[in-house]
Amino acid sequence: MEIVFSKNALFLADVILTDSRSLFGEKAFTKMKDAISLAIKRIEWSPRYGSLEPALADEEGEYRFVLLNKRFKMVYKIEDENHISILAIWDVKQNPNNMRLYT
Repeated sequence: MEIVFSKNALFLADVILTDSRSLFGEKAFTKMKDAISLAIKRIEWSPRYGSLEPALADEEGEYRFVLLNKRFKMVYKIEDENHISILAIWDVKQNPNNMRLYT
């Protein structure tokens, strides 16, 4: 199983992790980093572990998400049985229609 982060997902993850550390400290940073790692392991173990992403239901392909915590979720697309693309680490307070920018 190959899991690939898009450039946008890497950028968003970096911003979120950097902000977690600078605004809330090392413990918050570690907690978020561990949540991302655990989500990746779960997706690797079972690609359909995440729920279908309702904001992308009209898009072609199978888009899913895994909650990282109360505020963030990891949005991904199952490309085929051996490839998954991580599209975004999404702040759930954002307008879900903007998620289409990452597909």
